[in-house]
Amino acid sequence: MQRQEDKSQQDRQPAKENPAAVKPFGVVRLEMLKGSLTHMHHHETECLLIVLEGACRVYMKGETVTVRQNEMLHIPAQHVHVAEALADTVALSISAADSEWAGCGPVMQHDADQYLWGV
Repeated sequence: MQRQEDKSQQDRQPAKENPAAVKPFGVVRLEMLKGSLTHMHHHETECLLIVLEGACRVYMKGETVTVRQNEMLHIPAQHVHVAEALADTVALSISAADSEWAGCGPVMQHDADQYLWGV
């Protein structure tokens, strides 16, 4: 019986040389209270925003997009954007970032006590 090697071990070549190579990515869970906003920002790589609960409105490049529960928004690299929670929202921000990545945060919440939980 011929031994099969782990595909991820075979694909250690840079992605430009091997399009099937394993690539790093970052995932950040965002918990936003209704009415909260992210700072205006952009990502070096493309980003996917997936809303698990609630809804948010994303403002980018002259358009406004509402993303609801079980919906996904593709945000191209370098697109400046802001996200606003239309309801209490839980979302995932996924990016093909090569380094440490903070997603779309930090989120500006309206709850003055939110940072006291660890005190």
